[in-house]
Amino acid sequence: MKHTFVVDENILICGARGVDEHDKDDDTSSLFLTWLLKNCHIIMVDPYIIKKYRQRLLQLQVEAKKSFIDQQMLTVLSHIVFHHDKLIEFGNSVTPDVDLGPIPRKDRELAKLAYHLGLSVVTLDERLRSSINEHPSFMVKNLSALHPRDALKIVKENQ
Repeated sequence: MKHTFVVDENILICGARGVDEHDKDDDTSSLFLTWLLKNCHIIMVDPYIIKKYRQRLLQLQVEAKKSFIDQQMLTVLSHIVFHHDKLIEFGNSVTPDVDLGPIPRKDRELAKLAYHLGLSVVTLDERLRSSINEHPSFMVKNLSALHPRDALKIVKENQ
């Protein structure tokens, strides 16, 4: 079964850097993205999110010249971000049909898209995960926010 996710940009950043949300060595985000690509799962984006992905990827490419960034992971990210067989863009930005009150302001586009399309969010941001997982409207739709270690189990199931 193929799965579709809304993926927070912090997964791309930490995946390229080979770290977790605390900047400790960890390959969970890079493994999640690699298995997502390998097993033909999909990331859903809107114009705002794809713009953020592309900006982050360009920043990571510049950063790679100055510090340790996994070049192989940058290739994986480039494939995901610039080849639309893994990334599906949902037309225009979504107007929320739910009160996003506790969702952090910086993450509302991501949450709106996930809610509107009925998809899980993959993020390293504990605050975002908690606010989605405890949000009554998301709970009613059985939607959740996952840490990449949990999402990794899902994307690997097509081995």
